Amino acid sequence: MAITKTKFINYSRCPRYVALDEVKKERLNADISYSDYLEEEIDIKKFELISQMIDIDDEGNEEDLIDIVDEQLEIMLPYYKKIEQLAGKKVEDLFGGNSIYAEKTQDQKSFEFIDNGIKYLCYVDIYNDNGKINIIEVKATTSRKFIKDITGGYYKKEKYSLFFKDDKGIFHLKEDLQNYNLEDEMPKEEYYKKRLKLKDKYKFGKYIYDLAVQRMFIEKDTKNYDINYYLAVLNHEYVFDGTYIDG
Repeated sequence: MAITKTKFINYSRCPRYVALDEVKKERLNADISYSDYLEEEIDIKKFELISQMIDIDDEGNEEDLIDIVDEQLEIMLPYYKKIEQLAGKKVEDLFGGNSIYAEKTQDQKSFEFIDNGIKYLCYVDIYNDNGKINIIEVKATTSRKFIKDITGGYYKKEKYSLFFKDDKGIFHLKEDLQNYNLEDEMPKEEYYKKRLKLKDKYKFGKYIYDLAVQRMFIEKDTKNYDINYYLAVLNHEYVFDGTYIDG
């Protein structure tokens, strides 16, 4: 069976999930079939798509934005794969080198390791090698979650994002900027309080947590600790201008 990244995340979120999943010890070091792995990947992608249709109001209450059924999610999944393909092409333009990404998960780069007799396995959305390894995890969400929904500032003053965008269009935490004074935009304690949202694995931080688990699997396999890890999300400021490329 093996422990996939998806299962690992589910186990860590809810200890009872292990019992509910009916894990048998003798299957933990067995190979997982591609069809089983694909089923898990589809389930987690459905969860990500559904999560985009739930909003959180100012009081922290969940609000359904759309009533969606399973058949509609099945229709949306090919678009998810299309996002991965577009991200792959963007990575090739951005980083150069050689990239591995594919419509079929089984053709993507995979990593695995065995610890205490238990096999762990994960596939990566985009694997890029341009002399340095870059791992890109593609998510069906937009940059708004990070740029607009996590902001800080002084009372009744302008609100600022915790991130800055470099000349390649990649966002970084502002604390990584040289000669940047946090307190020019917000109290230092507020910045770090807002940053904690990125560690909430049940809300904003679930994407960061997913990538962190991916990193653990890869480093356990390769013993390479000098790898760049990125989240690829849709640009929330993009406005379609009616122009189609390649048909």
